[in-house]
Amino acid sequence: EIYELGKKNIEIDKLKLIPSPEKYYSEEYSKLYYLITDLKSYPFFGEDMIILGLKCADHDVRYLALKAIVEWMKKTKKKYEDFSNELKSEIESLRKMEMIKDNKKLINKITGEKENLKGYKDPEIEIIFGNNK
Repeated sequence: EIYELGKKNIEIDKLKLIPSPEKYYSEEYSKLYYLITDLKSYPFFGEDMIILGLKCADHDVRYLALKAIVEWMKKTKKKYEDFSNELKSEIESLRKMEMIKDNKKLINKITGEKENLKGYKDPEIEIIFGNNK
């Protein structure tokens, strides 16, 4: 019930849904942030919100979504190959666009890839207040 209420209260049209090196301070991003934080404890429940988090412009929301997936893997012993096609597809899309080193590391951990990130530098983070898309 709490999940459905939280999901219903997120105005998706107010979220920028393309990964970027941005940090958003707004009500909608905060709602998604806290919903994803709660989903870490419930493996593969709320996958639609995790996928939304992976698409999110806010790099911290993407990080939380990736951390939730790592937690799910630990709790269930599921491997990347066992994920739904939709979740795998979104992770693969994110792999191509992600520019934050910590997020790239989590993608590698989830997929088992060995991308060399030595010397990789994060782009400058832009901080955005409000729901500016």
